[in-house]
Amino acid sequence: MLSAAVYILRAQNSAALPAYHGRLTHGAFFAALQDIDPCLSNSIHDELNQKPFTVSQILPLRPHLRADETVVNKNELVEWRVTGLNDLMAECLQTLQPGYVITLNGLQLKIEKTCLTPDEHDDAGRIRKIDLIAACRSVPQVREICFNFSAPATFRSFERDYPLPLPEFVFPSLAEKWTCNDSANLLTSDKTAVRELAVKVIPRSWSGNSMVLNVKRNRPKINAFTGKFTYNLEKLTPNEQRLFLLLAQFAVFSGVGRLTGQGLGRVQIQYTV
Repeated sequence: MLSAAVYILRAQNSAALPAYHGRLTHGAFFAALQDIDPCLSNSIHDELNQKPFTVSQILPLRPHLRADETVVNKNELVEWRVTGLNDLMAECLQTLQPGYVITLNGLQLKIEKTCLTPDEHDDAGRIRKIDLIAACRSVPQVREICFNFSAPATFRSFERDYPLPLPEFVFPSLAEKWTCNDSANLLTSDKTAVRELAVKVIPRSWSGNSMVLNVKRNRPKINAFTGKFTYNLEKLTPNEQRLFLLLAQFAVFSGVGRLTGQGLGRVQIQYTV
């Protein structure tokens, strides 16, 4: 099961947060998991390199007078999107209900509404992986796919940050994320096979910006990017096109690139047949 929940939160006090605070929302979700299922939380934290969830930063936020801070005022409403990549995580997302309080660096945020379906919020929803596969297989062909990176994203190449979504970075990373969260082995193509196919994918157009993020105080900053990037798939066979469509639709839940468990790599997807 793939799931996405959007929590509407009300600030119980006023406080400033770092401009990038993905580590704080990451920690807040682990604290929630500890309350829901301590054994599951410890297992994910200690044993899994690829976490079966993503978290967003707190949105929307208003800029503070300082460029390295954002501020939330008492009684202000904000949103927080969390996704789960397996059945256990889907159950956990449903457990967080109105009244639960998360804490970020002294900022207390109480859940006022839990949105689990597209009717409740455009960015919420859930689907079985087998149903997502069936939906993508029903598409006769896929000419182009557009990724809208609405949160900063980055990749790791030769121990350096690579702030550009080349096809050979995007699609193999998604195949790896799927495989790590696919106990039923529903995906027959692995990361290596997808990388070999990705060389036939042509970046057609893009508009975006690069940036430098301070993800953790006293640690090196990372290079990242946002923007819209369109990929042409016409050199792939129809079956290969449907595979890449599946990976792109999966990206809506899994995020793309590094640190998706800390707010990076959130995308929206459009495709052309």
